[in-house]
Amino acid sequence: MDSELMTSHTRSLLAASFVAALFSVAVAAQGGAQTRPSGPAADYIVGAQDVLTITCYDQADLSGKFTVETDGTFSYPLIGRVKVGGLTLRQVESEVKTRLVGDGYFRNPQITVSVDTYKSQKVFVVGEVRTPGTYALSGDMNLVEALARAGSTLPTASGEAIVVHPEAGQTPSGPTLPTEDSDNVVRIDLRDLQNGAFSQNAMLRD
Repeated sequence: MDSELMTSHTRSLLAASFVAALFSVAVAAQGGAQTRPSGPAADYIVGAQDVLTITCYDQADLSGKFTVETDGTFSYPLIGRVKVGGLTLRQVESEVKTRLVGDGYFRNPQITVSVDTYKSQKVFVVGEVRTPGTYALSGDMNLVEALARAGSTLPTASGEAIVVHPEAGQTPSGPTLPTEDSDNVVRIDLRDLQNGAFSQNAMLRD
């Protein structure tokens, strides 16, 4: 049996695998235009339903969590609707700052933007886990956190995990099986992770 996890927009697939390939546990996330971000979090492409955390230093009323709506915009104090769908986090920072300065509210506002919840990236968990289903990617979710969301693996699952990055341009609608000998496939021994090899705790967006 295989257990697999896959994420998208970063769309990595992870899988805890067992002996035969006929049964699988897979976590697959989809959404957004970015297929495999290799840069820092600042290069993440914002999508609909993502929840952004915006901090404007020394301005508590301008700081908080903001949900990107289906049209790719969110409402921000003072400046109203801000179009952010398809932008990186650094571009969102620049857009908010430019609007605040352009509308005469501040001369040099200090703005930082991060993602609180990756709602545009949904994680599908099926197979040898206790609670298979669809989950929103939250923060910098890693392999252990994804397995925890799914209630951990069943006793019948083995200790191997597989990370699969779909080919560029793919937008999977659900879990897919890894291709043998693919450069996009990474295998992880969960037993090493249990023994303290935390470098094996793969980030789902990497």
